[in-house]
Amino acid sequence: MAEKLIGQVIEKDTFRRVILPGDLGGRRLSQQVRDVRQSLVDDLAGLDIADFAQALHRAAVSEREYTI
Repeated sequence: MAEKLIGQVIEKDTFRRVILPGDLGGRRLSQQVRDVRQSLVDDLAGLDIADFAQALHRAAVSEREYTI
């Protein structure tokens, strides 16, 4: 279920940022992690639960990994 939740937002630009070499240490990286975490929380909080549950149900009955 978590994989499907993340799949709902992963293609958004917010989650596709490149981390520059100069940002790999210290406060810059920590701040980027905080920013992305907050964006993820915000996006998931706005998720339409009923729509997601229907999509999850469709996946559960149609995707090969769930039908074996």
